[in-house]
Amino acid sequence: HRIEERDLFAIWASDGVWEYISNAEAIKIVVNEMVRAGGPNKVDLDAAARVLCGRARELWRTKTGGAYQDDITCVIAQFHPLPPKLQELKRRKKTLSRTQSDGVASTSTEIL
Repeated sequence: HRIEERDLFAIWASDGVWEYISNAEAIKIVVNEMVRAGGPNKVDLDAAARVLCGRARELWRTKTGGAYQDDITCVIAQFHPLPPKLQELKRRKKTLSRTQSDGVASTSTEIL
């Protein structure tokens, strides 16, 4: 594959990650973590890798009842900055609070 402008990042991960996580879910996790990081062009790929691996561990515990867990490792490399549309969402991304009749509830939104 020749890296193009539309290629934002790549994920290299062990089979322990891919056993229960689809490509689409992994992309969603990484993009959401990139958007959450502070500053318009700052991304925290370490945080994205920790979240991705944490999700894989959680799924292994759930699916196997904690009886077994394969190796879980990943590396994420960013090739290009966030596209302008995601940079704008990043600037506006905040935890939303809404008032309900019985009190206040806080919810976090996800980009994808």
